[in-house]
Amino acid sequence: MGVQNIPLFVHRNSLKTWTEKSPYLKNNFKLNKSENTAALLREYVKYRLRPTMQNRTCKNTNTQKAEATNRAIRATVPSNVTFTRNYKGRVQTAIHNVNNGPGESIVKLCKAAGVPIEPGSRATRGLKNIQRHNEKHKLYKQSKRYTDQRCSEKHELYEIYDEYQEEKTMRKTNFYRQNGWPQNILKSIRLPKNWDQDMLKINKLPASDKTIW
Repeated sequence: MGVQNIPLFVHRNSLKTWTEKSPYLKNNFKLNKSENTAALLREYVKYRLRPTMQNRTCKNTNTQKAEATNRAIRATVPSNVTFTRNYKGRVQTAIHNVNNGPGESIVKLCKAAGVPIEPGSRATRGLKNIQRHNEKHKLYKQSKRYTDQRCSEKHELYEIYDEYQEEKTMRKTNFYRQNGWPQNILKSIRLPKNWDQDMLKINKLPASDKTIW
């Protein structure tokens, strides 16, 4: 493949390229048409389309790194608590945990702090078990069994919700029809929260009091 045959951008009904629209590149940014640039672009394309990356994204089961990092940061430094002394350290610890896993992160942090965990000790075995459990949990979430189970549970919840809405509408209509409410008022009134207790009270009242209620 020659250098001239490499498409450096794709546009649709626009004169601006993706390099000019990018917030990370300068307006005068240009790609040099050389063999080194072409080889570098090929490496990036191979990295993005490699089998490992396709397996991670084929079913859209992997969580984006930015979203996972943001959730870890929110859990470490919640907005309702002010950390004046160790805010930066807590955030960096959360990011390190996301990148390396809980067990491996603790081992590396202790080693960097000058207090390495002794190999073969009880703490090391416990951290390895935590790391192994975390990796197995990630693989399980990417499995077909997990995705099928989530899909079936989602459809079951939708069916339960539809049945509940239908039953609630039927009860509401029957309840107000028994008490002589006009049809135009039925559409604008919601079912009371304790409608079953109220219905028992109304059945014990005289007919004249039912319309007032």
